[in-house]
Amino acid sequence: MEVLKQKLVQNKYLLILSGIYLFFLILFWGKFGDPIVDCGREAYIPYAMADLGKILFKDIICIYGPLPYYLNALVVKLLGPSLSTMYFIGAVFSYAFLLLFYSLSKRFFGALSAFLISLVVLFACIFSVYIFNYIFPYSYAILYGLVFSLFFIFFVFKFIDTKKPYFLYFSLLFASLSVVSKYDFLPCLLIVPVVFLLYKKYISKKIILWCIFFFALPFLIIAIILVLQGVTLSDLAFDFKMMSNMAHSLALEIFYKERTGFFFVPEKIPFLISPFIKSVLLLAVFFALGFFSYKVTNRFVKYGAFALIVLISAHNFYPVFFYFPLTVLVFFAGYIAFLCVKKRIFTLSDEENIKLLFIFFTILISLKTLFDLNLNVYGTFYLP
Repeated sequence: MEVLKQKLVQNKYLLILSGIYLFFLILFWGKFGDPIVDCGREAYIPYAMADLGKILFKDIICIYGPLPYYLNALVVKLLGPSLSTMYFIGAVFSYAFLLLFYSLSKRFFGALSAFLISLVVLFACIFSVYIFNYIFPYSYAILYGLVFSLFFIFFVFKFIDTKKPYFLYFSLLFASLSVVSKYDFLPCLLIVPVVFLLYKKYISKKIILWCIFFFALPFLIIAIILVLQGVTLSDLAFDFKMMSNMAHSLALEIFYKERTGFFFVPEKIPFLISPFIKSVLLLAVFFALGFFSYKVTNRFVKYGAFALIVLISAHNFYPVFFYFPLTVLVFFAGYIAFLCVKKRIFTLSDEENIKLLFIFFTILISLKTLFDLNLNVYGTFYLP
């Protein structure tokens, strides 16, 4: 009993966070996404595959990785076609994301800071009222890719901590799963050669071969499924042609320039400064209240401040950060150049390597919002 009590105390912030997640998930159930736009496609395709016998790449154009559609179709087959089924899938993966995010944040910032940061992400990103939420998103591919990529970096850190090769195998497996979910996560693979270079004395040729096997495994399984379903190279070529036509369309170019941070658009800067300043001030108040509630001894004041934190988070909390990933990239590149000049790049401690790898990882998965981290679009997935 004492051991259990000690575990509960040690994980009190995670338990509180889980409780808040479950409460607001129930409260907001049925209010995420929009079946008329992109979210409707995400509900229809698994249903068409599971109940209508439609085949991906042959009968259905697939603009994302195939893995999420196959997994969602399997769940639809088991639980039945309904929006509640799609909500259930999103709820499971969003909670997995929240646990991973909290765990990684706790490692770098401590339990309290991790809790506060996770609370911001919970309401600003996971429970976003737009189609870019995590429960019924515009694309389950990005949710799958994000969760798998966090598993990837989590197991990379486990390998660095323990030097046990099976953690490296798991990391390569999840890296592969993130790529076959959404191709946007392909840059994350740059982490792999860096880890191999830094820890080459722990990685034998046999380990490298096993890493290649685990990375290739999801691609191999998907390929076998496609062959068994009769998907031909001409089907894949046609699908790629449709994707290329969409990628080069004027409508998509305008969307990416005006609504995302993929392109540098200087005309947007004046309109971003004001919400950016407000966001910084709001976050300052938020974290000040958080640490105040932790330090104060009066229970009434403590829980009052905590309730205010939750209310601030839950009510229209959508911070705006422009050029944030770009700023991180510039400082990171400068610091790495400094380490190279000083010839310290290969003499850092494991903990320092982990911190730098994590920063590099966050940059690699945020390239789509490099110039404008907009939480009304893709920013909800790349802010964390």
